[in-house]
Amino acid sequence: MSDSRIDVSWQDNSANETGFEVHRSADGLNGVFTPVATTAAGVTARGDLGLNSSTQYCYKVRAFITLNSLASYSGFSNTACAMTLAPPPPPGLHVTAVTTGIDLDADGYWVDVWMDSGGSRIHVTGIGLPANGTVTISGLNPADYKVELSRVAANCDLTSPNPQPVTLGASGGAAFAEFDVTCAPVTQLAFSSAADGNPEIYVINSN
Repeated sequence: MSDSRIDVSWQDNSANETGFEVHRSADGLNGVFTPVATTAAGVTARGDLGLNSSTQYCYKVRAFITLNSLASYSGFSNTACAMTLAPPPPPGLHVTAVTTGIDLDADGYWVDVWMDSGGSRIHVTGIGLPANGTVTISGLNPADYKVELSRVAANCDLTSPNPQPVTLGASGGAAFAEFDVTCAPVTQLAFSSAADGNPEIYVINSN
């Protein structure tokens, strides 16, 4: 099975069939079934190709015998259903933030990607990340990287390891990093003013 293929198999309980018909429904057990394949006698498996990803398909099979150009059919087998796999992720480094709680930072976060080389840390790239969302960084060479999240608001706690090591494999591969953040209500707002020439800090309680 893949994101576009389901392998269908059945038992051959007939001794004199001409072949088998495979019928398929994309609308569940009670949907409309249409023939999608005909096999020769003795065949007990068939790959169904060109399917949509993340989609359920149902199958049933019947034997047939042809005499004098006329076909006779057995009853259908039991119906079996399977779902194709999700499509593979696009190549690149996929970084996700999952933020829960109250007073989330609308500006989101910042992600830096680093490499270790000879004891030194080399900055590769940086990109903004929504508070709840995923960004994909493409164009990276296969290598080991460290993904670091920053610009987390003071009322929020990062509960995931930071930075996170990831390995991007051969060209066309994908790697993943996910950061979980929990935010508490903001109870105080602070700002400074130097309107009269003397810097002062003001704190406002939100309650």
